[in-house]
Amino acid sequence: MKSFIVFLLTGIVALLFLASTAADATTHVQHHNSTIVAAEGVIQPRVAQRPATRFACVDYICAAQKSVRTTIGGQCGVVCQTNCNLMVKTAGRAQIANCALDGKDLVTAQGSFVLGSTVDPACSCKYCYCKCPYDIDNITKVSLPGCAAKILCRVVSAYTPGWSVTLSYAGTPFPCRLPPGPPQAK
Repeated sequence: MKSFIVFLLTGIVALLFLASTAADATTHVQHHNSTIVAAEGVIQPRVAQRPATRFACVDYICAAQKSVRTTIGGQCGVVCQTNCNLMVKTAGRAQIANCALDGKDLVTAQGSFVLGSTVDPACSCKYCYCKCPYDIDNITKVSLPGCAAKILCRVVSAYTPGWSVTLSYAGTPFPCRLPPGPPQAK
């Protein structure tokens, strides 16, 4: 009988321990309204806290074409890649930054393609027909008129003569990060 009582008490202690551990493991986020007592003893309403939502980001997919004049011996692959990199490097960054997450203008060349080439005997030169795909990443203000895919894709090509945008669309929205929290007291 004594061993049964010890066994029963041990079981009860173990259950109490497990119950207190499970209570500590729950989240402390409030999803309901309640009241709290302030230091002065006055009851104040507690503001309900909801789980934070994420910012929606969109990547823009763009492409532009250009005809580039070079020497007859010029390699169109090198010519196209150089011109593509120059276009992306000289993009109108300020307008892109106004539309992007944290004001960061993330424009990336995605390589280049040679669509063809022709030799012009009149000038002893060659024309390379280039296509340059590029991405503009983490756009958060898609609803603003100046932040549409068609506009921002043109902003990239506008600062380098000869490029014409042939493709501009928004990718699938994705959650890019949590919004900033309230300011921390110091």
